[in-house]
Amino acid sequence: MDAELIYRRGATQEAQYAFKHALVRDAAYESLLRTKREKIHARLVAALELLPDTAPEIIAQHAALACMKEKAIHYWQKAAAAAVVRPAYKEAIAHLTQAISLAEEMGDDRSWQERRLLLWMARAQATIPLYGYSHSQTVLVFKHARDLAAVVGKGQHRFSILHATWAAHYVRGEQDSAFEAAQSMLKFADSDANDGHKFSALRALGISQMITGAPELAKDTFEQAEQLGEVLRQGSRERRIAVADRFAADPEIATQFHVGLTLWSLGRVDDACALAEGAIAAARVMGHAHTLAHAITHGAIFAVVCRDVDRALNLSTETIEFANKHDMELWKGYGLILHGFALALKGELAESVRFMEAGFASVALTQTGAMVPLHRAMHCRTLAALGRFDEAQSFAAAVRDELTSGSERYLWPECQRLIGDYLGLCPGVDLSEREAMYTGALDLARRQGARSWQLYAATSLARFWIEQGERVKAVELLAPLHASFTQGQNLPVYREAASLLASQPG
Repeated sequence: MDAELIYRRGATQEAQYAFKHALVRDAAYESLLRTKREKIHARLVAALELLPDTAPEIIAQHAALACMKEKAIHYWQKAAAAAVVRPAYKEAIAHLTQAISLAEEMGDDRSWQERRLLLWMARAQATIPLYGYSHSQTVLVFKHARDLAAVVGKGQHRFSILHATWAAHYVRGEQDSAFEAAQSMLKFADSDANDGHKFSALRALGISQMITGAPELAKDTFEQAEQLGEVLRQGSRERRIAVADRFAADPEIATQFHVGLTLWSLGRVDDACALAEGAIAAARVMGHAHTLAHAITHGAIFAVVCRDVDRALNLSTETIEFANKHDMELWKGYGLILHGFALALKGELAESVRFMEAGFASVALTQTGAMVPLHRAMHCRTLAALGRFDEAQSFAAAVRDELTSGSERYLWPECQRLIGDYLGLCPGVDLSEREAMYTGALDLARRQGARSWQLYAATSLARFWIEQGERVKAVELLAPLHASFTQGQNLPVYREAASLLASQPG
């Protein structure tokens, strides 16, 4: 103090001391012997642990510098858990990285191998909301966890890693690979006789069956999962949060949207809408950030499929805002694309292009491909309507690639129907080519047993025939299909079909 290297503020008993300059502080610190520094940091740890409001990362820093590695790992892990709850995923990953670095120095006995596995799994689950399920960063972290799980032999974590592998393939749009991964999950669950694992495996298999174009099989699988789930659903909210953290989002809520898309395609539209609404409400009550992000995004997806423009706009806006707030790039990308899709349905084409382009750039960052072909199909139609035919053609070519070599067969009927719309906007296109697209979309939907997609395709084909003066042919196609719907009479396409059937010749 006499040399004015430090200053005192306040009375002697409650004084606070500050160095004159950070360089002076650093010089003083470096002049201490390492053992002396460690003792000071250990005293700080003991003092800080007595203060209930001390941030765990502060204690972890001093514990690490005191060479109290196990204590430091404990507090880094605690800090990461608190960051996930806020949520602040970048902070959580940074804290877990510190913990893993110290844990790597703790030897290879089984207890520390198991501890490292827990840390890698926690890091993996924090990586999903930040980067997305299919990002190479997420896949790499799960690979580390998988390698450790193979050594440790922890079945529970091995199943979580299998689930992450399935999710990565699904979100990348590699649906046949995802289907194989789901089958592996079910095989593993049967081998370890774990009903919880079987429940999750059946749900993954149902989702893969749905997206690969087998909705009837998916419905049966979901029903099997539902029967098993009745026994497993009696857990507390805390237990559900723990499960949601383990799988990044609550599996119960997340799956309901896929069950809804399955039932919707089979014509059970009202049942599907009720499921989607209920899942969003449950996510809001649960209060788990990534589960809510997943729910409002998938609610927007469902609204877009139903062509419920206002709901799609509201939910996609909420998705974008929520994702921006919590650094969730995957859901931000989907939110932007879905908002653009809804704007296109509303007829606000220029604004649609702006949101779509931003969304495509965002999902590329997270290496996401799931459902992207459908959005490209809508985008090429929008670009053609604006007269931007060269740009539209490149998107149409990507959709055609999906229809010949892709795997998201659930969406193929609608992709092909939208290409038919796109061709109708392009100059000089042979009418038979457009008709073939609508006919092909209808055939695809029939083969899948996807009645709602059939109604979409049949309505477009009937409108096309009416434009060509073939009204009788159009009515013969559309009338029986329209009359067979006992649910979904509020669907815009149902009302559109009714309007076509009621219109007068000429």
